[in-house]
Amino acid sequence: MDLHDKCWVARTLAEKNLKEAVPFLLSIFYDWNGEPWDLWAVGNALYVIDDKASYSPILEICKNKKYGSGTQMLMGTLARMKTPEAFQVLVDCLGDEHLRGHAIEVWVGWGTSEQFQFWSRSMCGKDYMNSKQKHGFAAVTEEKGTTIE
Repeated sequence: MDLHDKCWVARTLAEKNLKEAVPFLLSIFYDWNGEPWDLWAVGNALYVIDDKASYSPILEICKNKKYGSGTQMLMGTLARMKTPEAFQVLVDCLGDEHLRGHAIEVWVGWGTSEQFQFWSRSMCGKDYMNSKQKHGFAAVTEEKGTTIE
């Protein structure tokens, strides 16, 4: 089966606790040589399955910039890990315009007030976000009880 077909099969495997599918899904990332949108469904399936045994390889996948937007749905898996290393990978993903929205969404439910305040100051002080994104981000920081200075 070629990689394109495997990506289509991945769409059918997004079922909670279907852990038997995880090695197949990870192999698609490892063998990937196509367009990033092909990987989105694979990442989504891994996110839905949520196999804790796959957290280490998913962390490595999220560190690799070559997968681009294919790791968007794995931002949620980083949040589930709740480790300092996963936190750092998430922060690193904020600099990628294809991952930023998903990474910010994860922040709403994960970051502590102190982490969120530090992050919001560092993000808004850079050219990562346009004014519309900064406005939306300000609303999120207000919800978290922090401010952007």
